[in-house]
Amino acid sequence: LDEGWSYNQAGQEIQKLFDGPISRDRARLIAVTESARAYETGNHIFAQSIQDGGVKMEKSWQNSGDGKVSDGCLANSAAGWIPIDEDFPSGDQEPPRFPGCRCWAIYREARA
Repeated sequence: LDEGWSYNQAGQEIQKLFDGPISRDRARLIAVTESARAYETGNHIFAQSIQDGGVKMEKSWQNSGDGKVSDGCLANSAAGWIPIDEDFPSGDQEPPRFPGCRCWAIYREARA
């Protein structure tokens, strides 16, 4: 991410790290998943810093709204707005739940 690489370029570099063969698609999936994990963790840390500053925050799990969304992600979305320090029903603090997960979290000041 710091270098501004595309997912494909990051995937090519990931392929070089393995002794055995790893497919281009698998390497790209790793790149996409780890990029999403970094992005979502950063958003969570930022929202947590706002709460640490005295503003109560909450979060909501968002999904792509199509037939590919897993049951676990649907359950997380159905939980609605929850406190920022609470786990979603799946036990995750933020997306992604698994490689290839297309979900994201949103944050806001907690409503009374």
